[in-house]
Amino acid sequence: MSRRNPSPGEILVQLPWQVSATLALLSFAVLRWVLPAVESDNTFFNAFLPALAIIAQEIGGLGPMISTVPSEATTRPSAGKRTIVEDLRAALEQVEEIEADLKK
Repeated sequence: MSRRNPSPGEILVQLPWQVSATLALLSFAVLRWVLPAVESDNTFFNAFLPALAIIAQEIGGLGPMISTVPSEATTRPSAGKRTIVEDLRAALEQVEEIEADLKK
């Protein structure tokens, strides 16, 4: 059985989060400033391209937040490395210990 080709989203998840953040910012810039500046003789595009700037402005904050999910959270950790969940559990245990010490 052959292995299927990974989708662009699957490839992006395996790359460092900085790549996703950069692509998100570039996409926002293109939608916000580049496409509305394009001039065309087509009246549909003259009306549609500025609307992309509005759409980019409305959903622009969501793209970077979603795309910067660290790849470590979605992949199997290497030997000896802790996952983000394990780090959060350890931090929570430390907070609980500090709270217990303060109550004494």
